[in-house]
Amino acid sequence: ADGKSHWAFFDTGPWGTGHQHNDKLHLSLFAFGREILSDRGIYSYQQDKWQAYFTGSAAHNVILLDGKGQNKGEAEARFPVNDRTWQITPKSDCAGGSVSQGFENTEGKALHKRTVFYLKNRCWFAIDRIETDRARNIKALWHFHPDCTVEKQGKTVASTDKGKGNLRIVPLSDFVWKTEIIKGQTEPEIQGWHSADYNLREPAPTAVFSARIQKSAGFAWLLMPASGAVPQIHAEMLSADEHAMQIRIHGENPEDVTIPFF
Repeated sequence: ADGKSHWAFFDTGPWGTGHQHNDKLHLSLFAFGREILSDRGIYSYQQDKWQAYFTGSAAHNVILLDGKGQNKGEAEARFPVNDRTWQITPKSDCAGGSVSQGFENTEGKALHKRTVFYLKNRCWFAIDRIETDRARNIKALWHFHPDCTVEKQGKTVASTDKGKGNLRIVPLSDFVWKTEIIKGQTEPEIQGWHSADYNLREPAPTAVFSARIQKSAGFAWLLMPASGAVPQIHAEMLSADEHAMQIRIHGENPEDVTIPFF
């Protein structure tokens, strides 16, 4: 790979029987020579609040419902991953999955579906849908590697390191997000830490987008990488239902993309 390459890791597989984290639908991104969105690591096998953080949903690029992470999944995979949950074409790569095991101590219907769509050599989209039978508080987490300098820029969040690979996260929805960047927090809950090796931890920026939904809802994230400064980019959600979402990218190279929910 060269310094211009894009790489992504998207977890849609089964939960498993050992060393597992509650991280279904986690997305890690690498671009222009460095890791940008990361998994927070292992840290320790000692059963304490730190292990609970690093193995729990809060240390991954997923969504919390009413402040709660995912339940444990089934220990045994009985069927292979469905080949109808991904598509590869000359122009794009696309894959999807769902958190069907529910969320910790959460009553009622609570289902999270995510599709990741890569528009080759340009950008990624993460398309989320929450299916619920009641109002929910949602938190979307985006964990940046500790080497990244991250700041809020209007409604977006971007890493801003000169001469390096960077990423801008642009939320697309018909509701308003409250956005904060948390780094090295221990109270009222642990957030914003990274473990590169066993028994080591260091502060790292986490972008937290919070909102309240009254019913089932779909929303999206434009994840735009660049070498050096990431320019501001405008995109909009044209339509969304339980089957697909259509998004328009504006600017010098305008484009419409239709992304399915698998």
